[in-house]
Amino acid sequence: MVLVIPSLVLGWKIHYDYTKPSLIVAGIKVDLGNLKMDLKKDGTFVFTNTFFIAANYNYGMYSISGDTIILDRAEIDNVIHSNKMVLKEKEVEYKDGFHKELYLVELNAKTNDIYGDYKVVEDNR
Repeated sequence: MVLVIPSLVLGWKIHYDYTKPSLIVAGIKVDLGNLKMDLKKDGTFVFTNTFFIAANYNYGMYSISGDTIILDRAEIDNVIHSNKMVLKEKEVEYKDGFHKELYLVELNAKTNDIYGDYKVVEDNR
């Protein structure tokens, strides 16, 4: 009983934070898992790192100005290594030609070198 109540509260908190309305959702498939950045409309974010059946949920705050997003920390789950992200359009080649797609790009805050990018799958700006 002692472990059940905290588990239920934690489960409810994860569900509540995870289901808040999203502003921008971006993700990438990696090896046997997925990485997803979910920027909520209320200025919070959920970064999800899944591998097989396990998942890590990381929560924080962000600010947005134009296409630039600043996270409240630079290190997230040993995957995100910068607090600066920017929305960028990229030309992606498919069988029927090139298409423009929107990406959430992680930048080195000092040099603006690209660390990684995540394809935007939902944009509610």
